[in-house]
Amino acid sequence: NKKMKFIENVESEDAFASKVCIHIELPSQLKLAVLDDWDLITQQKHLLKLPAASPVSVVLDEFRVYSLSVNKTSDINRDHVLEGLLGYFSRLLGMQLLYKFERPQYADTMEEHKGMSVCDIYGTEHLLRLFTRIGELLAFTELDNNAITVLQKYIHQLLNFIEIHRGKYLSAENYFVATPDYLRRAAL
Repeated sequence: NKKMKFIENVESEDAFASKVCIHIELPSQLKLAVLDDWDLITQQKHLLKLPAASPVSVVLDEFRVYSLSVNKTSDINRDHVLEGLLGYFSRLLGMQLLYKFERPQYADTMEEHKGMSVCDIYGTEHLLRLFTRIGELLAFTELDNNAITVLQKYIHQLLNFIEIHRGKYLSAENYFVATPDYLRRAAL
């Protein structure tokens, strides 16, 4: 019976409740940047310049270099976390990290830059949006407590790195006012 098979595959309330909730706390200046980003795009009808001056792939590479200089050793866990973040960003940008107003720009950009990864086009503003959602997304993975601890450690180090260098990665100059033509297309 189809209904019984469905019921058997539904997770029990206890199993759902036992999933590890991963909490990622953005530093205060980055929280403000996320709020400003939301306001500029959804309320003031601005768009981000693309490709970004410092795309996600560059930010993560610069963090890797910085981390190596501080720790003086390579770290396979850090490298796995950074690769995982690139993968999550690539998969989630088009589906979950864009505001509705940005979707026509995304379609145009992907057409214009065929074959390029979104990690080489989109910047820190979109990466921060990932961090506002990543905890709830990772709760549905099969990570053990040790993996979660490692993940949180490197995400927090990365966020601190971005906050320290926010003048380089986050700027009102990264935005421009959408054209009347774009406003018409976005309204459809």
